[in-house]
Amino acid sequence: MQADVSTDGSMSGTAQIASFSYNKAINLELHKKLDEDKYKQYLTGDDNNLKITSLKLQDAEVDSLPLTQNIDFKLDLPGTDDKYIYFNPNLFTSLHNNPFISDTRSSNIDFGSSNIYSINGRYKIPPGYKVDVLPKSINLIMGDKSITFKRIIGQEDNVVVVYYVINYKQSVYGRASYPDLHAYFKKMNEVLNEQIVLKKI
Repeated sequence: MQADVSTDGSMSGTAQIASFSYNKAINLELHKKLDEDKYKQYLTGDDNNLKITSLKLQDAEVDSLPLTQNIDFKLDLPGTDDKYIYFNPNLFTSLHNNPFISDTRSSNIDFGSSNIYSINGRYKIPPGYKVDVLPKSINLIMGDKSITFKRIIGQEDNVVVVYYVINYKQSVYGRASYPDLHAYFKKMNEVLNEQIVLKKI
């Protein structure tokens, strides 16, 4: 992700999504099944503030290469006022909502495959603003170490740099594991939804 934050409370930039193996197959199947507008809605997570202005798929037919989706986008940043700009760097992922909100579970959990999400973002701060709130870098490790989450956030001059890695090392969990998964995903979802705050100087 490369994006510029504007003083009018918007963000524009480019994103590149590389999907390998199982995830490549899922995205290609959805792209064939849905029309262009609905597929873009899928990529944005139905966020009405996030608009894809250009989408190009690359290497869809090459089995040995990942599916690369090149995106131009514009995002309206709700909650922005004349002093503060708020934004969440968790864009173009399937990690917005916690799938485990129920306190109990009556069946096993099957993620379909093991998985690694690697997310990198660079967000340029507009002139006349500074970082007011920057979420902390953090490591979250599930008790049995089957899921790990790492977030590193920092500032390089007038750019906020964000790096996430989420590693699902196990695809199937028995019903007895649900309390641990429930607690872990609750915490991870809270972390993923933390906002960066810019303040007018």
